[in-house]
Amino acid sequence: MKPLKLTMQAFGPFAGVQVIDFNELGGQSLFLIHGPTGAGKTTILDAITFALYGDTSGGEREGRQMRSHHASPKVETEVIFDFALGGEVYRIARKPEQERPRQRGEGMTTIAAAATLWRRTGLPLDAESPEGAVLAHQPKRVNEEVLRLLGLRSAQFRQVVILPQGQFRQLLMAGSKEREEILEKLFRTELYRLIEEAFKDRAKKLEEEVAALRQEQAFILVEAGLEKVDDLAERLDDHRRERDEKAQIVEAATASVQAAREALEQGRRDKEKLERWARLEAELDQLLKEQDGVMEKEARLLRAQKAAGLADAESVRNSRRQEAERERQACARHEAEYGKALLRQKQAEERLVEEQSRQKVRDEAQKRLTVLEELAEKVATLAPLRRACEEWQRQVAEAQKKESRLQMELAELQKQTDRLAKRRQTLLVEVGKAEFLETAAKQAIRASEKRAELEAARQRFRKVEADYKRTESKRQACEENLAEARRRFDEMTDCWRKGQAAILAGALKTGEACPVCGSTAHPRPATGGASVPTEGDLKTAEALVRHRQKELEELQKTLADLAAQKAEVSTFGKALQAELGEKAALSAADLAAEAKRMQALVEGARSAEQELATTMGELESLEKRKQAVTESLEKATVELRDCQLNAREAAAVLEEREKAIPPEVRRPDDLQRAIDDARFAWQALQKSWDAAQREAQLSAQQAAAAQAAYEAARRSSEDADGRFAAEEAAFVIRLTEAGFQDIAEYERSKLTGEAIRSLEKEIREYGRSVERTRARRDEAEAAARGIVAPDLDAFTAALETAESRRDDALKKEATLKDQIAQEERWLERYRQLEKYSKAREGRYRVLGHLARVANGRNAEGVTFQRFVLAAFLSDVLLAANERLKVMSRGRYLLERTSDRARANAAGGLDMVVFDHYTGQSRPVATLSGGESFLAALSLALGLADVVQSYAGGIHLETIFVDEGFGSLDPESLDLAVKALVDLQQEGRLVGIISHVAELRERVDARLELEKNDKGSSAKFKVG
Repeated sequence: MKPLKLTMQAFGPFAGVQVIDFNELGGQSLFLIHGPTGAGKTTILDAITFALYGDTSGGEREGRQMRSHHASPKVETEVIFDFALGGEVYRIARKPEQERPRQRGEGMTTIAAAATLWRRTGLPLDAESPEGAVLAHQPKRVNEEVLRLLGLRSAQFRQVVILPQGQFRQLLMAGSKEREEILEKLFRTELYRLIEEAFKDRAKKLEEEVAALRQEQAFILVEAGLEKVDDLAERLDDHRRERDEKAQIVEAATASVQAAREALEQGRRDKEKLERWARLEAELDQLLKEQDGVMEKEARLLRAQKAAGLADAESVRNSRRQEAERERQACARHEAEYGKALLRQKQAEERLVEEQSRQKVRDEAQKRLTVLEELAEKVATLAPLRRACEEWQRQVAEAQKKESRLQMELAELQKQTDRLAKRRQTLLVEVGKAEFLETAAKQAIRASEKRAELEAARQRFRKVEADYKRTESKRQACEENLAEARRRFDEMTDCWRKGQAAILAGALKTGEACPVCGSTAHPRPATGGASVPTEGDLKTAEALVRHRQKELEELQKTLADLAAQKAEVSTFGKALQAELGEKAALSAADLAAEAKRMQALVEGARSAEQELATTMGELESLEKRKQAVTESLEKATVELRDCQLNAREAAAVLEEREKAIPPEVRRPDDLQRAIDDARFAWQALQKSWDAAQREAQLSAQQAAAAQAAYEAARRSSEDADGRFAAEEAAFVIRLTEAGFQDIAEYERSKLTGEAIRSLEKEIREYGRSVERTRARRDEAEAAARGIVAPDLDAFTAALETAESRRDDALKKEATLKDQIAQEERWLERYRQLEKYSKAREGRYRVLGHLARVANGRNAEGVTFQRFVLAAFLSDVLLAANERLKVMSRGRYLLERTSDRARANAAGGLDMVVFDHYTGQSRPVATLSGGESFLAALSLALGLADVVQSYAGGIHLETIFVDEGFGSLDPESLDLAVKALVDLQQEGRLVGIISHVAELRERVDARLELEKNDKGSSAKFKVG
């Protein structure tokens, strides 16, 4: 769907006729709808949705609520919308239910809602041109035709074409069931629901499968080259005896192979012993070559042990060094504290001098305190005058409150009157609808009853059809039994006749005439068979044929009765379905609910008559109350003026007395605060002088103490340096005695306890390795003594010859086994086919399982149709992720999940978002406002791409986005706009509604809206 022209009259903020011709875009596929709040940006989307479906883009307001308050009562509200769909052009005109002045007399009259849809392919868009071919008239018919053309209901249209303010993320956040309804309509997957039902019909073909299996039995005998299955069993026994003979030959050949293999293994063991002796001899030589390195490790271990013996002396020397360092640091710290004490002493002396210079300020503060204390008596005389003024001001305020309260009460009474008047008008309309609703309720009840009869007819038809199928199955079985009985009777009759001929032939004599043909020559007299049936046997067989024939006739009669019942029930059901029309597709429960709803509306209309009388009485009472409140309000206004006059006179007397007192101390509280402030200032100055004196004395004492501490710390540091020098000399003497040339050699020789133990372990392990290897070498030498190197090639050749003979015998045995296996399979298959007819009920269970799986009764809770929709959704997400990957800078991808929120919920269509930052998937509801906007925009664009790519007859050539860009940062805004601009190359029209100022700079084509006190207007600006 692509908009061509939109004409609005008295709609929303547009008081007059507002025409928006999308051809003015001049080929631009991206445009911005921009304007101040309340100018009517969203109203444009409301008008498109109202024209198509009769409601608004947000789905929250009805068409009659969209009438412009700026329009004249004589101007009717109407929307005309021209749009293209595929290669066709259509026009739709729609008016909501509204009121207009009566043509005769005063007052208003209600106009019913109206709508018309035309096909206008090839006609110009100007209003004067012919409207074209009418496709539908009246709102309901137009809505049905729009649904057929677009393939979308109103709610679905708002989810994939017009993305309204506040509902933009609805498709993204929709539940699995709601998402299924959208996708089913978009991709037209009703066919797959029919496939689900087709599984049920598969059981009808079981009879044909049984016949095919009978034929397969015959094929088995043909393939085996035999006529009877007994011959196959006999030949199988012969081959089994031959197989046993071949098995004895294989057993003897296998014993020869085993002997040759044992000789080869013994040769390999002898060779391994010789090789082990040589290998251990080489290992021992290698260990002996490493002996020099081990001796070096022993010398290193000795030096490390000597160095460990000097650890106590090194520890004492280090302790003395640390002690000398601590004393030096303490000396430096006391020296720094002594310097700080001298600085504090100097600062205290400077502050004392400064405080001595502020004696004049202290005197002035004391003088101000005295003056303020003398004003206390004068200020006290102002209190009675001020209380009088405050009393009159209080009375003025109370009079104002009383007047305001009465005004508010009067306004509230007026609101109630307006509300009741509006309710009275609504009730008048509802009372007028009572007769129509009663008729509609009767029709709904009749439809509900007819639908219940239709459901009962369908159930009866299914029962009769099931009886018909069972009877037909019995009839076919009876025909087979009858044919078998007749064949058996014919065979017995023929055998009986041949037996009688043999009896006659037995009485023939040479030269005598035959009692049958009269010939005296008897070249080939008849002979008797193994057994001849008696006449009793023939009568029994004939009676069975008659019984089968009678049984078949009864079944055929029953089938005829059932067929008549099927035809009768089918005709009755079709008549009911024709009478119900479209309502036949609804369930009986839905129609019963509709009947109940219509009855409730009738009862509501009846109760509206009583409510109307009550409302009229309330309106009369409110008018009387308004009159009384108006009189009280006039009295309150007079009282307010008197109080205001007295308050002004009292204020004049107070003002005269206050002139003799400074303004800031005219009130007792203000004066007392001024006295307290003055006293505090004088006391603060005095305290500062006392504190300066104390601080100068204390700083002098602290400086003397810091000097004494510094001298003591300096002497202690010198003593610690002497003790460290003595320990250092003693440590050097012990190094020399231990054989170390200097401290550096001592440091290189030191090892940790763990390293020493490790080195000792390596030396011990080396000695043990030498001993073990020497012992193993001696053992291998003893084991290999006297062994001659074996000829493995000869042993191998002998084994290969024995294996070749055994393999020949095995091949012959295998060929015979394969033949036996094939014959066993033939025999087993033949016997299985004999029993297979009894397993037909098992096939019904299989088919039932398939039907349940196809209808969603499986572990995943996915029906066949939902499975197909899941594939479509995966394609949609694939297309959406191409844009979301760019918009989110590679962070997010939308994924379809098979997880279900509840065990009994349907699955397959839920979505999550994969976050590359965390490497985890999470619900889409956890996305932020800006992130969910980008995800929803990507999903809407991907959905449009996939729907059109499948060429399902739905053309989504337009998308409108109402707000959401304000939640994006500048970089995300750039990416979102780039994705929308890319749509121009696909020929898709993209409209954006936004207050974001940056978009005006980025989008060249704009639909600018302006508003004033007379309404709004709109025009395109391109470039």
